[in-house]
Order: sequence, then C-alpha cells, then structure tokens
Amino acid sequence: MSNAHGSEPHGENTSGAKQRVAVIGFIVIAVLGMAIAVYASRFVPGAISGLAGAGAYVSNLFILEDGENEPVIEEEPTPEPVVEEPVIEEEPQEEPEEEPTTPARPATPVYSGLSDLTVAISAVGYCTTGAQNSLVASDVVPDNARYGGVRFTVTNIGTNVSGPWAFAIETASSPSDSYEYNGQTSLAPGQSTVGTMCFPRGVRANDGEVVVTVDSQNRVVESNERNNEDSEDLEIESWED
Repeated sequence: MSNAHGSEPHGENTSGAKQRVAVIGFIVIAVLGMAIAVYASRFVPGAISGLAGAGAYVSNLFILEDGENEPVIEEEPTPEPVVEEPVIEEEPQEEPEEEPTTPARPATPVYSGLSDLTVAISAVGYCTTGAQNSLVASDVVPDNARYGGVRFTVTNIGTNVSGPWAFAIETASSPSDSYEYNGQTSLAPGQSTVGTMCFPRGVRANDGEVVVTVDSQNRVVESNERNNEDSEDLEIESWED
C-alpha cells in the first residue's frame, strides 16, 4: 500500500519540469530572434552600401574601349631620358710666329760745312792711385799725393764730322811736362767725349797751370781755330817722401 501511494507524486513532478523547460527555451529563442532582427536592420544596409561603393571605386580603375571586356590601364608616360650634348673644349690655337723683320738701316746722315772742335776742363786736382777714376777735384795737389789730374770734355760744335783728331796736355808739374795723344775717334756734329788724365806731380813745388789743347796737330779743318784750348790753375805743394 505504502509503495503504490509513494509512486504517483513522482510522475507529476517530472511532467511539470519538462513543461517549464519548454517555456524557457521558447522564450530564449524568441529573444535571440528579436536580437538578430535588430542587428540586421542596423548593420546589414551599411555593409551593403559599403560594398556598392567599393564596387563603384573598382569600376573607376578600369576603362572599357570599343566594347571590349578587357580593361585598359592608363599608365603614366615614361619621361624620355635627357641626353646632354657633350661640351667640346677647343684647344687654343697657337698664333703663327711672326717672321722676324730685318730692321731698316738708318739712313746715313748727310753733313755739310765744317767741323768745330772745342775743349772745356771740368776738373783739376790729384789722383790717389794713379787710376783715372781716383781723381779728386781740388785746386791743390797735397804734399803726400803722387799724381796731379785733370778731366775735360771735347765737343764737335760744327756741322760736319771731325775725322781723327789729337789732343795734348801740359801739366802743372815742375819741371814742366807735356803729353800728346793721336788717333782719337771722329766726332759727329753735336757729339762729345770725356777724357781724364793722371800725371806725375814733379819733384818741386809749383804754382802751375794745366793746359789742354784739342786738334794739337792742326789736322782737322774747322770753322773756328780759336776755341781749341782751355786751362786751369793748379798748385803743387812740396813733395814729402
């Protein structure tokens, strides 16, 4: 008795539990369906429009020509290479050498008339060594100087060449002494020459005179024969050895 009574309540509890599970499952399915519907209404149209825009963008990358189905891709033109022209440096051309020209000989001047030699003493004095370049201008030959000296200039102031000429010098020494020099070079009109002579002082003191005479042999034809001589006083002191 007790076992039959105990089995009936257990069957009723099982059927009630199944009913409750079925109701919960239905509710869950309904909630999921509503969520899917809301998601589809919000996100699917945007995704479709995005796909359509992407399709339009892709179609713009291709251009169909003459009904052909193959797309023609426009390529950017390849720039032509720039070729620079070579710069050729020209070698400097050597200037042709000028042929040496023979200088024209100056025409020989033609003189006329007569020459005129004149002489002028520029200095008297003493020479320290006897050489011409040692002449010291002075009015006195000192007692310790061995040589007297004279410097003079000969000039042709005429209008023609002089030809060879000579000159003579009379010193101021005592005893008196003189020298003559021949074969001097011809002087053209206006040309000059300078002469220097150192001469022995002599053995005695003397207040002498140095005399220079040009054209001393009187061989030059001159327009004036009175200007061929010049003189200067020169004192010679006593010699002390």
